[in-house]
Amino acid sequence: MAGPVSVDGLISGLDTKSIIEQLVALQASRVAKLQAKQADQTEKVALFQTLQANYLSVRTAAASLKSPSLFDQRSVSSSDTDILTATASATAAVGSHQLVVKQLAKKNQYVSNRFSDTNATTLGSGTLTITVGTGASAVSTAITIDNSNNTLDGIAAAINGSGAKVTASIIKVDSSSAPYQLTVTAKEGGAGNAVTITQTAGIKTSVTGEVLGKGAAASTQDTDDLNAKTYALRHIPNANTTTVKVNGVAQAEGIAATLTAQDTGGTLLASTQYHYVVAAVVGGVETVVSGISSVTTPTGANDNSVQVQFGDVQNATEYRIYRISDAQAGTPGSPVLADFTGQNSRIGTVSDNGSATFTFTDTNQAQTAALTTTTTGAYTLDETTGAVAFFADQTLTVTADYEYDLEFKQSQAAQDAIIEFGAGANAVTIRKSSNEISDVIEGVTLSLKKEDAAATIIVEVKRSTLGVTGSVQSLLDAINDTEAFIQENSFFDAETNATGPLFSDFNLFTTRSRVSEILTGVVKSIAPGKIRALSEAGISLSPDTGRYTLDTAKFSSLLASKPDELRDLFASVATATDTDIQALAFSAKTKTSSSLGYAVQITQAATRAEDVGAQNVSGGLTQNETLTITAGGLTASASLTSGMTAQDAVTAINTTLKNAGITDVSASFNSSTGKITLIHAKYGLKHSFKVKSTVASGTAGSSGLGSTVANTEATFTGQDVKGTIGGEAATGEGQTLTGDSGNTSTDGLQILVKITPAQLTAQGASQGVVTVSRGIATQLDELLGFLTDQNQDGPIQAAIDEANSRVSDLKSQIDAVNARIAREQARLSEEFTRLEQALGTLQTTSQFLSRQLAQINANASNFGKR
Repeated sequence: MAGPVSVDGLISGLDTKSIIEQLVALQASRVAKLQAKQADQTEKVALFQTLQANYLSVRTAAASLKSPSLFDQRSVSSSDTDILTATASATAAVGSHQLVVKQLAKKNQYVSNRFSDTNATTLGSGTLTITVGTGASAVSTAITIDNSNNTLDGIAAAINGSGAKVTASIIKVDSSSAPYQLTVTAKEGGAGNAVTITQTAGIKTSVTGEVLGKGAAASTQDTDDLNAKTYALRHIPNANTTTVKVNGVAQAEGIAATLTAQDTGGTLLASTQYHYVVAAVVGGVETVVSGISSVTTPTGANDNSVQVQFGDVQNATEYRIYRISDAQAGTPGSPVLADFTGQNSRIGTVSDNGSATFTFTDTNQAQTAALTTTTTGAYTLDETTGAVAFFADQTLTVTADYEYDLEFKQSQAAQDAIIEFGAGANAVTIRKSSNEISDVIEGVTLSLKKEDAAATIIVEVKRSTLGVTGSVQSLLDAINDTEAFIQENSFFDAETNATGPLFSDFNLFTTRSRVSEILTGVVKSIAPGKIRALSEAGISLSPDTGRYTLDTAKFSSLLASKPDELRDLFASVATATDTDIQALAFSAKTKTSSSLGYAVQITQAATRAEDVGAQNVSGGLTQNETLTITAGGLTASASLTSGMTAQDAVTAINTTLKNAGITDVSASFNSSTGKITLIHAKYGLKHSFKVKSTVASGTAGSSGLGSTVANTEATFTGQDVKGTIGGEAATGEGQTLTGDSGNTSTDGLQILVKITPAQLTAQGASQGVVTVSRGIATQLDELLGFLTDQNQDGPIQAAIDEANSRVSDLKSQIDAVNARIAREQARLSEEFTRLEQALGTLQTTSQFLSRQLAQINANASNFGKR
């Protein structure tokens, strides 16, 4: 409405503002009525939008129940999760399984020599060859090492970029002057993925004047220095390349010591052969370190002069000398070390005090004994560890010159995981290359954590329904909340005749009725005798409050005893009566079937592309042959050689296919027919492969694969399934048969047909029926998808659009009335203004005339006085 207009009656003295407001008050009251109506419609829009949101919550809750998978979940438990854990898919078979984890799979790993840096020390040039696998499946990769990549960093990058199925990385093992090592680890575990690393002689570097042990500056002294007699090179040296110097003087390498003992035991027998060994004791553990020395006692004499040679042992505290007679040996004249075990044969102990002085202690088996020491060299070098062991303490500077290479050493052997499945005589030992095993128990993935051959693990698969009850309760809560909202806004009070803003709204009535019809009705596609309604599943509706209540005890009981019936009550389910047919999915256009279902007729079974060899190769191959296999745009060439067994040939083909990235084609050997077969993993016409062999398939001793003409490509294809569903046309792709678009009933219905051509011939075309059922949750989801979609012309959106349209119309009416009021106010204001102007003119004229009359009177008076 227009603002107030004020025209003061200055001349007339009238309250023109009040007069104008009174004159337009009638029209202003109409605006107020229109605004009240507009507010009602705006409130209705908001209420229907809230109703729309509430029903969207109901739909969300229903959506979680419409999937059959919710009712087919599996839980799996392990009796000892420290040894094994497991996960299960919906396809896992319910049951209990017993197994023992005897061994974990491990990836083969190698570690290199130690290096002082990763990017400065160079290692010449040559070829590094990495072989992964064993036998016919072994794959070797040659890696060129030259000036562009001959540092530790460069070699690691070259290995990782070579395509070899290993991973190279650099580790820092400590804070010594040579802390870096290169590790090479197989990408896959298992004995079949063992790694072999070789290198040519040119891959090496050298060290001159490396300072070892005492006398070295603190910055260069090796942290592996143990004592004044024992040292360690920073790197493991190449054979026969090391020179050790003391104060610059080269030392001779040789046996650290020769012990000469005078065995004068009074118990020695004349003309009898005796045998001697020396054992070193390190940390209380005794280890034989010498060979067996044999001496025959002279006739009439009672003593032996014995020389026993052995190398100085790091950290040894003493050396024990053992003696047995030839008669005590297991094999007289040829004793072995085991002959000395367990016999009271020790005759003396030599104590090592860490210097060049040794002390001999008689054990009372020898009456007297003398010990002399000699050296044939200053030190020994262990070329497997880089340890330098001197016979005597060194007080001067010790240095070494030597060459070294990568010197890869195995740090972890490749091994298979080994599990024993089952119990007793029927137990089966299974070997796998990985600790993640998914093909032993269907639908279950086992994760091996620790081996324990003494522990029996129970893996139990159960049907899990934990989420079902909660989902049903969530659906009922959403329905009850929505109903409470409706009741709050559509009430009628009989005493006061008061009504809610949505009372008697047709759109609300329509929506509420359609939802109620689903909730209180039966699922007609479910056969009588099974659970067909919510009321049969422990769900009740209160006639007083309109609220749904779940009897959890009854529902849980049904869930345990009849899970499939509850699934059918709520979910979208398509089921087949024939074991060779599996219902996969259906679309919104697929009609719900009656309980009789849709009949399935199959006229052609699906097959896979297959090339069955023409030759019996049970006795092995006698031809050299190259097979070129092409599939999915990729090509692999497998070399088969004369002398291969059939299984060797299969392994070679499969390894080549795998390395080429062809995963859908594989080879196998049938021992019954003696033939090798190539087969595609997928069914249907679109999944094909090509084979070309350098030998015609008809050649004896060949694989028999490919064309009958050598070096000619042969194409192998599968075929698609054909048939009808419910008497309506369907299109096959592989094993999947789908109802055609536009079908009256089966549009979008998909089934998997697993029948083979031989079975089809034997059984005939009729393959049972498929039933399509839309449970309550599915029906709610589809209905509310329509009702809550803002782009659909459903009753809720129609109500919102209708109310918005009325709001818009009322606004136009209000604007029009306000415009008229404004015009009327302007007109009245103009009229009153003209009135005032007229009165003003009259007043001015009156004043003028009054002045004129006064002047006339004055003039007349003056004239009379004259």
